[in-house]
Amino acid sequence: MVGILKDFQPLVASFFAVIAALIGFGGVIYAHRQMWRNSEIERTHRQQMRDADAEAEEQRTLASLTSALSAELSAMWNQLNGIRPLVDAQRVVYEEMSKQGVDRAPYPGKMVPEFQTPIFDAHVAKIGILPASLSFSVAKVYSSLKSIGGRRAELGEQDIRLAATLLKAMSLSLDVLANDIHDTVMRLHAVRMGHSDPGIGSGDQFYKAQESNKEGEMLSERTRFDQSMW
Repeated sequence: MVGILKDFQPLVASFFAVIAALIGFGGVIYAHRQMWRNSEIERTHRQQMRDADAEAEEQRTLASLTSALSAELSAMWNQLNGIRPLVDAQRVVYEEMSKQGVDRAPYPGKMVPEFQTPIFDAHVAKIGILPASLSFSVAKVYSSLKSIGGRRAELGEQDIRLAATLLKAMSLSLDVLANDIHDTVMRLHAVRMGHSDPGIGSGDQFYKAQESNKEGEMLSERTRFDQSMW
């Protein structure tokens, strides 16, 4: 019996050596797998951090862009509202002159200046980060500003009734453009505050809704304060 066991000792030793090797190899595989998983987790975390940083940077750029464009367009809006009464006054003068028998008069096209838009010109490449409908509206109002300013300055002397008619058309164009600018500014404000674009023609409604909400919050706060006093 002892002899038989001695004969199997090398086999048993080899068996245990194989088991030990398998265990060691399994440990190596497990260690490598854990390293791979940890590396993958770290890589995913770094990617998430990069994505978060990129998104934060895009939001900062968006906020800066909408704020800058709002400021420039608001200045243009104020300028248009100052020009329109002058155009209307000149139209009235021409209409009265026509009644008095004057046939011709110079067309005062230079009453509308060539608008300078340095902020838009410097950031035109970034307009694409705005919502599609809003970027379209921004491009549209700036295109209108650039085309309306001084575009009739070289018409020279005109039939006075035609000049009065052209001034009336200009006044209407200025009014439409001012309304479009106001709507666009309100929509830029909405996007800057983190809201979605309310859409063409809805900027003023959004602003009024925001103001109404603020008034409601102030009233609720005052009511709570009054109740706390009793």
